[in-house]
Amino acid sequence: MSKEISLLSNDMLDILSSVITKAANSELSEEASNFKSIKKRMELATNETVILADYSTSMSTHVGKYEKLASLKIAVRNLFKRMPTNRFIIFGYAAYLTDITSINRATEPSTNLAAGLELACQFKPKRTIVITDGQCNDEKLALEQAEKLTGVIDVIFCGNPSDLKAIEFLKKLARLSGGREITVDMTKDLAIDKGFEQLLLSSSNTTNQAIEL
Repeated sequence: MSKEISLLSNDMLDILSSVITKAANSELSEEASNFKSIKKRMELATNETVILADYSTSMSTHVGKYEKLASLKIAVRNLFKRMPTNRFIIFGYAAYLTDITSINRATEPSTNLAAGLELACQFKPKRTIVITDGQCNDEKLALEQAEKLTGVIDVIFCGNPSDLKAIEFLKKLARLSGGREITVDMTKDLAIDKGFEQLLLSSSNTTNQAIEL
């Protein structure tokens, strides 16, 4: 009886070993494929950086004493002083290339991230920074557009930290290009500013990781 158990155990170990080997090979293959994809994205990119900002109505709401849109405007103005060649795109129902000084209260309930990514494609950016506080209309379409974009996609999430669905999608979006997802605490002063700081201090090929600020 003990011999049969021993044989069975050996068979199970062989199967387990085979499964682990296949899984490891699969992960290595996926990692290599992802590296090639990211390398190609960077090779096709220009020197542009695009700021892609959510302009849905929820961005005009307050978290504590801070209005999200007002915090965004301050952060982008400060960023442009350091990087004046940035492009600024807002997305709501559609996407618009605009100037931060012309942004007033957000009045568009839609969150059409795919349209924003599509417009960003025109500039072949080396880096696109997405700032949003919620879930986009069509995750599948947004990811398809992200595949066509050059360079790295970084994300600053300024929404509800308990919105795990939105955060998981944004991690996936960043991971696609080797970018980062940063979740900022909008109850704190200069939260989006600090999010920009984290991204600018990081190298463009940093692997995806969520950071709470």
